[in-house]
Amino acid sequence: MIAIPFVENDLNLPIVEISIDGKKCLALIDSGSQLTFFDKSLNNDEEDSRQCLMSLAGISGENKYDCVKRNVTVGFGIKFLDMLVFYIDLNTIFPAEKAFLCIIGNDILSQYKMKIDYKNNHLWIPIR
Repeated sequence: MIAIPFVENDLNLPIVEISIDGKKCLALIDSGSQLTFFDKSLNNDEEDSRQCLMSLAGISGENKYDCVKRNVTVGFGIKFLDMLVFYIDLNTIFPAEKAFLCIIGNDILSQYKMKIDYKNNHLWIPIR
């Protein structure tokens, strides 16, 4: 397994550095979020975007999200190619928290069998 260090912000939320198609930003690690979301400001490729319809538990009805496959790098170089990324306006969820532009949700944490180690502040990723 590979250990990716994370820091905790002033709210004790785990934050890790990532890169999406080469653009660095900070991401919140949130095992309570069903999906991984990126702030809509990171979606600068309008031609490649397509609409996806999703229903999420806890949210009434169907919601439309821009989604596209992107290459995402976590920490010091762990690459996930063609990750399906959903874009939303994160300022509507965390208006006071502008430090991160991504929420790494349980979909990615589970798919790649990642473990969050709060004691040592590491995100553990198994080597495939």
